Amino acid sequence: MLLLHDLIRRFDPSIQLGIPNVQITGITEDSRQVRAGDLFIARPGAKTDGTTFVADAHQRGAVAVVTSKHVNGVTLPQVVINNPAATSRLANLFFGEPSKQVRVIGITGTNGKTTTTYLIRHILAKAAIKCGVVGTVEIDDGQTTREAEMTTPGAIEVARLLAAMRDNGCGACAIETSSHALHQDRVAGVRYAAAGFT
Repeated sequence: MLLLHDLIRRFDPSIQLGIPNVQITGITEDSRQVRAGDLFIARPGAKTDGTTFVADAHQRGAVAVVTSKHVNGVTLPQVVINNPAATSRLANLFFGEPSKQVRVIGITGTNGKTTTTYLIRHILAKAAIKCGVVGTVEIDDGQTTREAEMTTPGAIEVARLLAAMRDNGCGACAIETSSHALHQDRVAGVRYAAAGFT
């Protein structure tokens, strides 16, 4: 849990906050996944604008919203941040900046990303370093493994996964970082220890 003002001040101390200081228990950019106490991030996307879902997020229990523009007719506390990297940076702050504790090794390129992440995990295991994996085939947070839906998940999910890896004792994470993820600022808040290009 985190107070809204604390999160925003850590993101950018120059933002003026004339809104209630509510307690945040979660963070999401999908209004269908909002739970009571969540901060809803309403950003413009490739096909839809997240601000059209603010009312739905409010009905589902969101306590505040971060938007790129002010939304009229909304009683939720609003913070306007016109920065494409805001979602990733806010998510990483919310989850306690996990990439400061987990050494993140990003692999980008056209071919060979998956193989390279597995090689990194294997090499680190030989050095007794537990390594999580985020990639095209699977996601391994150091405790559970599941099938991946996309090469690099959304910004909030990346931060959540890194926090889980930290909590599960991973010292490192090998992450396939697609060009789309870089272009869309999905990993803008992640602190990379190393990067490789295939």
